[in-house]
Amino acid sequence: MSNETYYSDLKMQLENTPHGQRAALIANAADFLSLKKLGYCTNRKRRCDKGNSGVTLKELQWIAALVRSSERKNDKSLLPIKVAIEIAFENGQIKALYHEGTIARLLRENGLSPKQMKQPKPHVNLKTEHPNQLWQLDPSICVLYYLKDGKNMAVMDKDKFYQNKMENLYKIANFLQILPRPRRKPRNLV
Repeated sequence: MSNETYYSDLKMQLENTPHGQRAALIANAADFLSLKKLGYCTNRKRRCDKGNSGVTLKELQWIAALVRSSERKNDKSLLPIKVAIEIAFENGQIKALYHEGTIARLLRENGLSPKQMKQPKPHVNLKTEHPNQLWQLDPSICVLYYLKDGKNMAVMDKDKFYQNKMENLYKIANFLQILPRPRRKPRNLV
């Protein structure tokens, strides 16, 4: 096969090949023609700013806040990233209309994507120098209480004793004073 026919066949293949699959044909042609052995290189330098983004962290935080604030209770977001970018640009919070794929990638890289922000923070055990240095308590109101007979328990109705209303707080206080705590009989230590 002469070089002229190879070149014409390669040209026809490149014209008929869809975009994104031409690199394999070009690599095969370079190997066939042994251009690398002859010292051929593209002489293209790698960009010096490769991997750096023009989008600042403050801009990403603004976009992430817009997307996060539009979430519903069922964890569905009403505001797509593209619309959040447009809103932020119109309000002057970002410099340019960035591509939504770029912003989505940068949000993931910086831990600001909605999925990453929903993850709970890792639990940290409390460390103290010696036992009993730190005490933990739960100030929530219990819903089960002993009745006056000391044997049975009663449940406080959530609607009747809702703690965040001031008048109900007095009901809770009165309810707690009415019901005595059950007392244990002392044990004989003999």
